[in-house]
Amino acid sequence: MTKGAINSVVENLLPIIAFATTALTAMPSIGEESNFEQTKMATISNIPSSFVYSEQAVNAGSNITNTGKDTLTSANDIDNYSELPTSMKSTDSAKIEPPKHWDRALPFYGQRVIELGHDLPYPIGVSFIYATTSQNMDLYDLSVQNQEGGYVPVEFVPFENNSSESATPQIKLDAWLFPFMNVFGSVGKVSGDANVSFSIDGDALLDQLGVNCSSPNSGFHQRQQCKRWEGNSSDVYSTNVNMEGKTYTVGTVLAAGWDNYFVSIPISFTKMKMDDRSIDGTVVSASPRLGKVIPFQNGNSLAVYIGASYMDNELRITGSQQIPGSDDEINYQISQRTADVWEPIVGANYTFNKEWSAFFEITGSSGGRQQLTGGINRRF
Repeated sequence: MTKGAINSVVENLLPIIAFATTALTAMPSIGEESNFEQTKMATISNIPSSFVYSEQAVNAGSNITNTGKDTLTSANDIDNYSELPTSMKSTDSAKIEPPKHWDRALPFYGQRVIELGHDLPYPIGVSFIYATTSQNMDLYDLSVQNQEGGYVPVEFVPFENNSSESATPQIKLDAWLFPFMNVFGSVGKVSGDANVSFSIDGDALLDQLGVNCSSPNSGFHQRQQCKRWEGNSSDVYSTNVNMEGKTYTVGTVLAAGWDNYFVSIPISFTKMKMDDRSIDGTVVSASPRLGKVIPFQNGNSLAVYIGASYMDNELRITGSQQIPGSDDEINYQISQRTADVWEPIVGANYTFNKEWSAFFEITGSSGGRQQLTGGINRRF
């Protein structure tokens, strides 16, 4: 890459970086959406409860409806119960009820659970989720394409104090495969803006240009560059840019419960597609939660929970920017990752009946990644 080309990059750096960061989204519920599905927790006194599930832990959190006294157990426990001696089972004929039939294909082992006298949530769910996110970003490894088609690192541009704010509505479809495992997929549209701040490191610029300021043989142009940049840096440039795109998420929720308490671990993987550039990389999130279900007389219930949100991403963004005042474009690449990987969670879910539930969740801490998420769920 020639010195003239690098100087041209410096002159046009602001619009390039501004355009690049329109791809930097806050990745809100990108799979971290949290609303629990209807659930009853169960406790079977004659069955080992080494793994007890709470059916309400769907949509990346847990909508647990607990009537307080029943519980789902693992398939092993169900099998163990069927093998118990008759003396260990109830023989009170007054309490015998006609056998129930689970008329849905999912979840697997659903009929066995029903035969034990316990209820199940409807297996299919559709949710509308809305999330707003504010987060800090790390930007690094800016490169521009030269005339030969290769990308040349721009090593003299440090980034600092970069952040983004976004809003993401999503539609999510989920299904219970097993009484303790839910799988889901969602599609969302992200929109917002990013604030990007950067400067030019003078010594790094001179080094990449190959200018030796201590050489007595420096030409007039090199001496001017040394006078301007040696030991100096530019002012910090800041710009706000818009971002628009879509998110595609798949994931699973693993859940277990005992008495009126539950644990759930949503895990998700998200790909992003921006309207005007490509993004290579996957956003991985997980958010373990611990909560308690408060049942009410009318059959409704409230689940409250705390937990932690983990988000890991390292994205490589490729795009192009037109040079102001010309018909030429500069192709670039830049890397981005979330600055605050771990953040606390607090949330609640209210279950109205077997068909409807709603939730609200707060993620984040002062100065870190912050997210407000809410939604409604309909089960079939």
